[in-house]
Amino acid sequence: INVYPNPSRGSITIDLKNLTGDFTLKLSTITGQIIFLKELSAQDSFTLNDLPKGILLLSMHDKQNRITGRKLIKIE
Repeated sequence: INVYPNPSRGSITIDLKNLTGDFTLKLSTITGQIIFLKELSAQDSFTLNDLPKGILLLSMHDKQNRITGRKLIKIE
């Protein structure tokens, strides 16, 4: 998973070019509040805008609910 820019000023791009299969992408605050949750198939990339300030956790889960990727993102 490539996420940029990191740190960010409110918008991030998530690059999924090297992934295959279906998965669930979740973006949450460090307190557990889910900001974005979506089932996806591998794509090139997409952008999320107007994210809240703070530290966010991006995690990806496969169909068996195994974590396949995790990143910390700082929003300034």
